[in-house]
Amino acid sequence: MNENFRRLARVLDRWSTVAGEDITPQSEIDDGLDIDSLTRLEVVLAMNKEFGHTFDDVDVLEAKTVSDLLKLVPVSG
Repeated sequence: MNENFRRLARVLDRWSTVAGEDITPQSEIDDGLDIDSLTRLEVVLAMNKEFGHTFDDVDVLEAKTVSDLLKLVPVSG
């Protein structure tokens, strides 16, 4: 896995009921990781801090899988 995925998985691990090592790009955010829409707002803030980038709340709320979130991370992030 690439470094951005590892960093994103660490962020999601803090807010998910799933262990970090079990998070995959195919993991579904709602059902698979048990992250609801309110918790996603916390995830947005954590992603902003981790990657030094301001993510759009709507984009993060609309993401279905970890892979969808990863697509939002800037290449240089």
